[in-house]
Amino acid sequence: MRAVVFVSIWLAACTDESTQHRQVGSALARAGKHRQAVREYRRALADSRDDAATLTLLAHSEFELARLQDAERHYEEALRGDPDYADAHFGLGMLLSRRQKGAEAAVHFEQVLEQNPRDLTVLLNLGRLYLAEGDLARASERLEAARALDDDNADALYLLGQVAIKAGNLDRAEELFRALERLAPDRPYGAYGRAAVEARRGRKEEALRLLREAMDKGIDDPGSMREDWMLEPLREDPAFRSLTGD
Repeated sequence: MRAVVFVSIWLAACTDESTQHRQVGSALARAGKHRQAVREYRRALADSRDDAATLTLLAHSEFELARLQDAERHYEEALRGDPDYADAHFGLGMLLSRRQKGAEAAVHFEQVLEQNPRDLTVLLNLGRLYLAEGDLARASERLEAARALDDDNADALYLLGQVAIKAGNLDRAEELFRALERLAPDRPYGAYGRAAVEARRGRKEEALRLLREAMDKGIDDPGSMREDWMLEPLREDPAFRSLTGD
């Protein structure tokens, strides 16, 4: 009997130590000290190698350290242990997005959404990914769901405006970008979106005026506008090239 009690106490101590390392790692990660956090998570895993929560936390910190291969491996290990673990699906979705693997990332975000259909961040990420993939129907569906949760969400409005431009519905795009201007009058994105609409209507002078307005409100990198698909009709215009620093 004493041996059984001793073993039980020893296992409890190991479990407590593993939990302690994980808690310390989480505190370090919140403070932005991800290298130290990784060491603590690895110590936690010494006694619990298949723990999905700890593997996912380890992967998060490795992601922050740009150790993407290690992060991906640990997200996948977490999902082998618990295929429904939402945090691992979310982290892997973010990692794959960074690697420009939009279709694969969307699969993982959809797994999160199955568990929580009201996850605003996931809805926005899916809308962004589907837009980039050219799946306008799905992009619109996910972004409208995001807007249903938060009607004043600036990201949802901006992305829906982009979807409308891609779909050739310029009146709808203008409506959305005007709504964005009313919502955030001091930010550049409403004027920027309207500039793209006017460029596609062939109204270059108005498009350039709106771009100048957007720049006055805080476009940090005017040169990036030359590569933006939204402004493609202006790309060879001398006034536009001069405005963007070419």
